[in-house]
Amino acid sequence: MEKIFLISLFFIIICLNSCEEEGIDAAFFDTINELIITGKNKGNFKFQNDSTEMIVNFYTNSSFMNDYKESLSLSFIKTNKSGNRVPVDEVSVNFLEVLSPGDYYAYSFIDLNHNYYLDKDEPYDEWSNESGVPKVIQVTERSRWKIVFEFKHTYSIY
Repeated sequence: MEKIFLISLFFIIICLNSCEEEGIDAAFFDTINELIITGKNKGNFKFQNDSTEMIVNFYTNSSFMNDYKESLSLSFIKTNKSGNRVPVDEVSVNFLEVLSPGDYYAYSFIDLNHNYYLDKDEPYDEWSNESGVPKVIQVTERSRWKIVFEFKHTYSIY
């Protein structure tokens, strides 16, 4: 019985990580909405310590003003074979049921100074199409979205 459970669990984990389908009604489980968020350090930004966070903010409008709904945090750190925490250039995390059904827009930044706010010259990206227009994330009770942020540039507000 324990072997069957472990084999089933292994199968579920493989499916969650390898399933390519996304969008409305694409969730692996019938009653769960899922976000798979990936951050890629394409600009070769250097992290000064072993606790650098990637912050993802969700809004209900594409201007990212007002209507803030949720913030998620991912760590650009892994533990190596020696047990030391070291920076990595890519991170990916599955989140289940973090957003209630609705339409959202997302941007992300690497919080280099650990203040949880987007500051000038921090690596920044919006989830958008090739033209730079923010893409909508339509969360339903059974949706699955793969959101990839590629940090190539820094945020400049001045």
